Amino acid sequence: MSHLEPETLGAAKTWRRFIGLAALAIVLAACGGSQPTEAEALDLTGDFFDALNTGDEEKALGLLRDDATISDSLAGELDADGARNWLVWRMAQGTSYSSPECTAGEAAGDGIVVSCTTSVLDALGAATNTSAAEVEATVELGSAGIAAVDFSYQPTIGEAPSIFVEWIETQHPNDSDAAAAADTWGDSVEVSRERGVLRAEYAQLWVDFALTSVEETFAAYENRDLDRFMGRWGGSPIIGNNRLNEPQWFEADFESGPSYTLGSCVPDGLSTGLVVHCTGSVTDPFGGRSGIVLETDWTFNVDESGLISATADLTDYEPLKQFGTRFQEWMTANHPAIQDDVEWVRPWLAAAEDWETVRPLVDEFVAQSNDYPVSD
Repeated sequence: MSHLEPETLGAAKTWRRFIGLAALAIVLAACGGSQPTEAEALDLTGDFFDALNTGDEEKALGLLRDDATISDSLAGELDADGARNWLVWRMAQGTSYSSPECTAGEAAGDGIVVSCTTSVLDALGAATNTSAAEVEATVELGSAGIAAVDFSYQPTIGEAPSIFVEWIETQHPNDSDAAAAADTWGDSVEVSRERGVLRAEYAQLWVDFALTSVEETFAAYENRDLDRFMGRWGGSPIIGNNRLNEPQWFEADFESGPSYTLGSCVPDGLSTGLVVHCTGSVTDPFGGRSGIVLETDWTFNVDESGLISATADLTDYEPLKQFGTRFQEWMTANHPAIQDDVEWVRPWLAAAEDWETVRPLVDEFVAQSNDYPVSD
């Protein structure tokens, strides 16, 4: 970390930018008002992407001809002013182009076309861990600089999903600037810059909001607050084979008292909401008495209200299932009358009202078993 004062840092940044622009002027001057060579065209294209990645507005815009245009598969056809505003919006939010690989094509008139392949990640994609989009870019250069750029990419990185805008409008209803910044640039460089910064800020706020929502859901579970826990879900999502509008599974689960250790939760892309992926572990008092600890693998889809609208549970329950099956076989052989009276919600999970009956028998089963408790 630098220990220079802000004024010194600002002066250094200005000086570096001056040197960079001076070098650029030398390269353009070397073209002598004529068509750039392949090497010069590749150098200028590399400088253009470097400027975009570092957010150097002056250098990036300085490489453009006054009448330069941009065609983008999301933004559309942009005239000279629109092109500059869009580029500034993208730079201000920290959009990055990864290791462009470029080749110079044949000369045409007084220009030359450079074709590049790269991948792009904008503020929303970076914050939500969305995969980068593959990009095909063509840069048309002439003696006066870049005349036109065409970006074509999939998937739709750069286009805010409606859920992001809906979240801003729901959670920040008085911030119309943020809603506008979510998917549009401004009509000037200054407004575009402000909107780019806002988009990056609100993308991170959205992630923090979704992570908090999931953490609150787990807290309700750990506190055995069934009403609060059930209230954390929107619609009728499914966990495993269980619909949340049929809460008997959770009533039994709460009664048995499993303990979750939440390891880490991270954003994991976009769906109908912001997806959060969580790992951790769970010790179920039923299987836990045998030494079974499950490594959990969950994803949650968080909507604009902070409710979980969908889930996926990829936890491997097979060890617990095998334990439950073996236990019930033992119960049938040794305590048939009790086994007949117990309602099993899962092979390893008795109904809430039967748990106190089952609990001491689990200890008896483990004590006589050759396979349990589980050991490494």
